[in-house]
Amino acid sequence: MEKLILTFQRFAHYEAKGKSPLYEYWCNKIISHEPLLNLIKNIPISQPKPNLFFCICSVFKYEKSLSINSCF
Repeated sequence: MEKLILTFQRFAHYEAKGKSPLYEYWCNKIISHEPLLNLIKNIPISQPKPNLFFCICSVFKYEKSLSINSCF
């Protein structure tokens, strides 16, 4: 879990800071939210976890017909 937290801390600092206040905010909230971390840790190792997670969030934002509950 520590490695995942570091991944989101790095993303907040190097990728989002000054470019995307929303993603920076989300990263800083995710690192202290154990249920989300447990969900995110299941993303395959070959995928960049912050990018994929934020992509999924964007899909749910724009696809009003989708519900996260309908995916599980």
